[in-house]
Amino acid sequence: MGWSAEEQVGKECAYTTLPDGGWEWPLWEWKGPAIQDSGCAYGKFFMGKAGFVSKSLWPDF
Repeated sequence: MGWSAEEQVGKECAYTTLPDGGWEWPLWEWKGPAIQDSGCAYGKFFMGKAGFVSKSLWPDF
């Protein structure tokens, strides 16, 4: 098993393709509130991989 979110979550959070060609991924519904509540930054900080960085570690990035 790898480190991607797809490999770590249950089937109820699976990525779904919609009939109109769009997509839905329930896993990401928590991302906005987590950023707002924690004050962390979210982005592709780790060799092109996305993740969260706390305010205390932000100067290192």
